Amino acid sequence: MSTTPATAAGGGTQLTYWSQLQPETQRWKDNQVVIDSFMQANPGIHVSTEHPAFADFDTKLVTAARAGTPPDMSEVADSFPQLAKGGYLLQLDPFVQSVNLDLKDYYEGKLQTCYVDGKLWALPITADCRGLWWNMKILKDAGFDQPPASWDQLTDVAGKVTKNGVYGWGVQGGNQGFMICEQFSAFFIQNDGKIISDDQTTALTDQPEWITGATYWQELTTKYKVTQPSA
Repeated sequence: MSTTPATAAGGGTQLTYWSQLQPETQRWKDNQVVIDSFMQANPGIHVSTEHPAFADFDTKLVTAARAGTPPDMSEVADSFPQLAKGGYLLQLDPFVQSVNLDLKDYYEGKLQTCYVDGKLWALPITADCRGLWWNMKILKDAGFDQPPASWDQLTDVAGKVTKNGVYGWGVQGGNQGFMICEQFSAFFIQNDGKIISDDQTTALTDQPEWITGATYWQELTTKYKVTQPSA
């Protein structure tokens, strides 16, 4: 973030870091090891961390930035383009060059999301991978020795497995909206769909690739009835 680090009590530099991860999670504990190692190697710098609730994280971050009191460093997700275009982030290109950071060490797709208007404003720290988990025994009992490799095969396999209270396609729903989005997004991405145009000016969720993927995901419940209705 574009702020001036504070001076810590007793001298040195005080940095604040906001994370979406909560302190009790293993992922954060792993991060804390890295932070502790950094402070040990740089005794003049102290890093304090804050953990706003995930649901309010982006709102609090944008509000703090606009008020002139943002953290020195922060994880950022949905509000990233807004913060970059608003001038609240520090451009990283000069720093990448000064420390000879090899950007080829990052996945190209993830790295491209960190650019706005051709300039680098962040670095990726995590990536998700949506895999297909399948119960080998259940599928074998239904006559399948391989997991489905296409939508048609998924419909066929899930349909033949669904019986006696066992459903062929597992969906985690409820009030976890972001979980639902992450699940059905795999289908429209497989269908060559995009959420937003390359120039980040136009939403593409009304395009056929997107609608077809989202519709199929929905029909696994409404038409093919291979998911638990209460999910």
